[in-house]
Amino acid sequence: MFHWYSPLIIIVLLLVFASPHRCWGQDQLVTQGSLGAAVVIPIESFSTFGGISAPDSIDYTNSGVTVQPWIVLGADMLFSKKLRIGLSLGYRQYGMDFSASESAPIATADGGITTALFSHSLSTTFTGLSLEPYLRFEPLSRLGLSVSFPVSGVVKTDYTQTVQITDPDSLTFVDGSKTQITGNGVVESSSVIVPGVGFKADYMIALNSNNSIYLTPSVGMLYQLGSWSSESSLRSFSFEFGIGVRVEPLKEEVYELRVRDTTYTRDTVVMLSAEVSAPTTELVSNEVEEFADRDTIRVIVHQRYHLVLPRPPEVLRASIALAFETENGTLSPEARLRLDKIHRTRVIPILPVVIFDGASALVPDRYVKLTKAEARQWNERKVFADSKVHWQYHVLNIMGSRMRDSASTALNLICFDDGTDVGRTTSEARLNTVKEYICNIFSIDRARVRTENRRGQAAQQPWLFLQDTTRRLLQPVTVSDTTNEMTLPKVRIEPEVVSGAGVRSWEVSMVQHDSVVHTISGKGDVPAGLVWDMNLDVDEDDVFSYPMSVIMKVEDRDGARTQSAPSQITLLGPTTTDMSDITGQRHVVLRWIGADYLHTPDIELFGLNPVFTRIDVYPSLSRHDDFFVVNAPAVVHPIGADAWFRDSLRFPERELYQHAEVYTNEKRRP
Repeated sequence: MFHWYSPLIIIVLLLVFASPHRCWGQDQLVTQGSLGAAVVIPIESFSTFGGISAPDSIDYTNSGVTVQPWIVLGADMLFSKKLRIGLSLGYRQYGMDFSASESAPIATADGGITTALFSHSLSTTFTGLSLEPYLRFEPLSRLGLSVSFPVSGVVKTDYTQTVQITDPDSLTFVDGSKTQITGNGVVESSSVIVPGVGFKADYMIALNSNNSIYLTPSVGMLYQLGSWSSESSLRSFSFEFGIGVRVEPLKEEVYELRVRDTTYTRDTVVMLSAEVSAPTTELVSNEVEEFADRDTIRVIVHQRYHLVLPRPPEVLRASIALAFETENGTLSPEARLRLDKIHRTRVIPILPVVIFDGASALVPDRYVKLTKAEARQWNERKVFADSKVHWQYHVLNIMGSRMRDSASTALNLICFDDGTDVGRTTSEARLNTVKEYICNIFSIDRARVRTENRRGQAAQQPWLFLQDTTRRLLQPVTVSDTTNEMTLPKVRIEPEVVSGAGVRSWEVSMVQHDSVVHTISGKGDVPAGLVWDMNLDVDEDDVFSYPMSVIMKVEDRDGARTQSAPSQITLLGPTTTDMSDITGQRHVVLRWIGADYLHTPDIELFGLNPVFTRIDVYPSLSRHDDFFVVNAPAVVHPIGADAWFRDSLRFPERELYQHAEVYTNEKRRP
């Protein structure tokens, strides 16, 4: 029978026998063999299959892939410079799985009718021997790309067909099983000849010194153009992976009879470098091209050299000049310490919570506990008297003194247990401990302090909350004082760099007592001016004890380095004008960011018309940009940066002050 692919086979055979005679004489046959596995994918669906019984009105579709073995043996010969033509014999298996669903009415045991869902499965295997003419293209010396046109003859088939009841779950066949084999055996309608087209890429790894035996790992794909069944559309697509051996004939005897003609081409690039002190020649590439031309072997050697000559050193100099910003924004050659008298008002929110330690019912020692005599003399202004004790540890004293000064106020104490009887006893004891302290130490009527022991949950935090619905007891603390503050000047650094090769990188370091306190660095050209605020990195108490200098280091694009002479910063003391009695004003508001049940309303902190000149934001890992919007510049500090409102805090209260904002309205003296 004549098929459409018959002309293709005839053309390939004609190409083999019509090859120029010199190809047969100069290049003997190369034999190869390989084996591997193929991932077979069915690419058709069908409703009928010749020789296999199937229910009406169902369609079988692909239900997965299978892995099948294959073996190929063949030989090829040179057709042109990089093209070879050959023929292979192959043995392959094609396993394909299909599935289909069917819904059908059936009778029930009680005489009724119900609809059942059946799942049909069909597994087929076709074994074929193939004749595979192919073209092999070798774009590189070790890489082979092949296209083949296999024609497979089916020598063996088998199939297994099953049906399974999937719904209802209680339904079974007569023998009590849920799965039955409905057919197996040979596929009677299999095709005699199945054409296809394949593509393969392999890489040759030499196994001997004569380069005559190669190991060839390969990948490829095979597409069946024809159907495996003569009565149904049943085609497949395969991904193939294999390993093989390719054997080429020894060529030493042939080469001995040929004349070798070698030609050299040399290119030399002259380069200048500051890294060498004498001329240096270096071979950077050596490429050999070899091909046969009748009785002559043509060899072309391409060589590329670098001639590196010493480069004269480029000019590289660096120096810096220092100036200092004054209060009115002008520059001065003198670095002078400024002394200001500041009338300071601070508005501080109180977090209405006491945190106990573990399962203890005693107020921790970090909280300040007064005697009755001390309580009579105590007021809120003393929360900042001791810089070693944070105001949060005065929370009970603040509540007690406010209740003493305002007889109409009442305080609610709320505590949560951990859901157990022991936990409830502990939370009750904590409530009584705090109530006894406030009532006894500040002489408060016990009826004004109410306690509430609420049901909590496992792993409940050991917190006791202070609640006042009128907010009179929970108002922020406002404290005013007058302090003398020293301010260090801002340094303006004016670099001067001369570089013939260009600047690659630069670094300016501020050094005090052999330690670097601040660094400014960058890539490329150096800016005309750099500003450094000494107040951010230098302690004013040490500024007179240890001298300070500024040094600049520069590296050019040739790798040469230099540094400037150190520029000293000599700080002068305040003048008579600096130490005048004119007082500046500073209003500071601390805004705590956290849980709503501990938050102080903004109206209590800022009033109705807040005016500020600066906002300092101290973000946490979870929240960064949530500050109260006012017409003032905001400075966002690094997470965990030092801040005065965290000084003297200890764990666990310190964890509450991770996120806060400081609002400042400052009026300095002129």
